[in-house]
Amino acid sequence: MSAYIIVSFTPTDAEQLQHYATAVPATLSPYNGELLAKGPAENLQGDSGFTLQALIAFPSKAEASAWYGSAAYQALVPLRDAAMVSQFSLLA
Repeated sequence: MSAYIIVSFTPTDAEQLQHYATAVPATLSPYNGELLAKGPAENLQGDSGFTLQALIAFPSKAEASAWYGSAAYQALVPLRDAAMVSQFSLLA
């Protein structure tokens, strides 16, 4: 069954965000991850407090979890945290 990682975020450093966004795709490939959408989301109800969202698809929950915990992605976490305030959710 497909799995999705939903990223809600607010950028705090545009330059660092660009570096992070450039580096992430290479970490997705080994886990068959695909960025489906990124940008401002229209809140239909409530307010998350974040300005942007991204949706990443994986073939399975196991691959999504493996990507998030991978050494390649975890190496980007300090850059991510310097670039944005974020929340990652796994939907499977």
